[in-house]
Amino acid sequence: MLNPDEDTEWNDILRQKGILPPKKVEKEPEVEPVDPVEKLSKLSLNHLQAKQERHEDRGSDTDDSDEFLAEYRQKRMDQLKAQAARPSFYSYGRITKADWVDEVNNAPKGVYVVIHIAESGDENCNIIDNIMKEFVLKYPHVKFLRAEAVTCIPNYPSSNIPTLFVYKDSVLEHKLIGLAAFGGKKSLTPKDLELKLSSFGVIYLDNSLDESDANKHKKGFVLRRNKSDSDSESD
Repeated sequence: MLNPDEDTEWNDILRQKGILPPKKVEKEPEVEPVDPVEKLSKLSLNHLQAKQERHEDRGSDTDDSDEFLAEYRQKRMDQLKAQAARPSFYSYGRITKADWVDEVNNAPKGVYVVIHIAESGDENCNIIDNIMKEFVLKYPHVKFLRAEAVTCIPNYPSSNIPTLFVYKDSVLEHKLIGLAAFGGKKSLTPKDLELKLSSFGVIYLDNSLDESDANKHKKGFVLRRNKSDSDSESD
């Protein structure tokens, strides 16, 4: 018995003749937007648990470590709450010169706007486009935009492509102009661009926290505690 859904040469012929209906195309599953607060909360908890294990391995005082980790975690949760209060975008918008003021200069206060100045058909720009499409879901509090150089910046040199402009509160804070500024084609990867944007302060990479960050926070905690103990003794 003929199965119209089978992928056979005979069925292809029948479809061409209109005898069989077109083959059903399976839809790709939609990518669920990442909840940045939930993700960062999990990362923060894992990060703190790892630090607690390191403190225990070093024989740190249990009470001090517990208080330090509680204070450190509270600090991170405050940061997460502040992030959650910011506007979310979830789209990689295309703008023209006429849109620039509304989309860039008039962006919500405190929001970073990352603009990819591109040329249609450029291979490197295509790579960055795909990365930006990932980032809009991963970092929804950042406004990612694409602008064609020919329509936004007349006579913009092709040697400057690709370009990334980073704006905040109408001010151009950072820029990457030309492939060399990105570190060459080998550096056109999500990880490398994340590190670039993180160094600019645009995004926060929870797993980029190193031991020195925790140590600085703990030193401040210990100093505050010692001062409190000293004040109590003097009373």
